[in-house]
Amino acid sequence: MITNTCRKSETPRRPRAIWFAALFAIAVCFALPAGAQTDEALRARAEQDDVKAQVELGRMYFDQAHGDEEGAKWIRKAAEQGYAEAQFVLGWVYAEARGVKYDHVEAIRWYRKAAEQGHAMAQSALARKYANDRDGNYLTAYMWIMLALNGVAPDTRDYSWFVQIRDDIASHLTPSEIAEAERLADAFQAQPEICFAENNPVDAQFQFYFGMEISGFEQYPQDMKCFMAYAAACEHLAGEEGYDEERRQYLHDALNQYCPAAETRQIALKKKYEHNEEMQRVLSVYDRR
Repeated sequence: MITNTCRKSETPRRPRAIWFAALFAIAVCFALPAGAQTDEALRARAEQDDVKAQVELGRMYFDQAHGDEEGAKWIRKAAEQGYAEAQFVLGWVYAEARGVKYDHVEAIRWYRKAAEQGHAMAQSALARKYANDRDGNYLTAYMWIMLALNGVAPDTRDYSWFVQIRDDIASHLTPSEIAEAERLADAFQAQPEICFAENNPVDAQFQFYFGMEISGFEQYPQDMKCFMAYAAACEHLAGEEGYDEERRQYLHDALNQYCPAAETRQIALKKKYEHNEEMQRVLSVYDRR
């Protein structure tokens, strides 16, 4: 038996936004087994800064009466660690006033953080926010929804939703404005990706794995090389047992930083390079790893 985990928001909305809000409520309030509880094991993982556990715990609290503040607290902990899924949900928390005061600016800020990591649902949420602005920033909204469409497979429910959002936004734009928004989306995707942040001890150590994984593939696009490094690093460290407390902390931080993003990156790259047989062949290797 499956039950929806999120209660109806009491936040008033403009009539034009109701249909969009229903779509994103489904995306954020995902289904869990009926009777799921915030058990001690899950809380223990969350208290150890496991970002996935923090998001799961936060979502569980949203399903409880008077649990919104606690839910928002756990989602924020994961979002502040840079986890894109948590950043997306925290944007929704501010947009729907779930455990916090409604804050349009904070909603956009957190949606953008996730969107810039390639989180398709955050990109579509950001598009909806811009389209629903008082003055309707439809050109920017169209750019973000195009990025969202490029990040999901055409045969998915999300893609169908995004097409409807895109068409609604397009109805407010001229052909030349649509062309400009598409140019901006292409330019955004063409920006060279930085795989590793400066002055980050985790990233500094991961450059070793990056060099090993891309040996012989230096001619590949930067986004492909970054994904290969993320996936290889995640696989390597997931199988390692820390030999002391310092190493165990390093493994924990590294896995939280790299593993949650790897699957999202792979999906986006398969869509981006759908007509490139060589890139598809390489990406398919990681399906089996």
